[in-house]
Amino acid sequence: MGIVYFADDTKLNRHVAVKRLEVDAPDSKLTHRRYLEEARDIVTLGHYHIVSIYDVGQDRRGNYVSIGYIAGPDILPSDSNEDPLPPVTLGQYVELKGSMRPNAPKSMILKLCWALDYAHNQGSSIAM
Repeated sequence: MGIVYFADDTKLNRHVAVKRLEVDAPDSKLTHRRYLEEARDIVTLGHYHIVSIYDVGQDRRGNYVSIGYIAGPDILPSDSNEDPLPPVTLGQYVELKGSMRPNAPKSMILKLCWALDYAHNQGSSIAM
């Protein structure tokens, strides 16, 4: 449905992720409506494990949602000063760091479940 970019919010001096709708999204009216409904739904939620939405808009390139940037785990060499940490896929993490500790996936799944439970209890459609 979309692609996510890393960006700097120069007005508020923070890192953000910008989610854009695919230009060639099938059934663009329905996709656009769902995209906005998802943003409206998420903005009503306030939970530590649910990303915050900062802005929704449209520009010459199309529709976008600006959300909080969540850095991945640190996989950089110890002498690296990269700020913020770059996004990391699970595959990249395992390739560079090896298998996760046995409790790490459990912890991630629990956080996801807490967020989904919260969203569900708030009547959010993102939990369905």
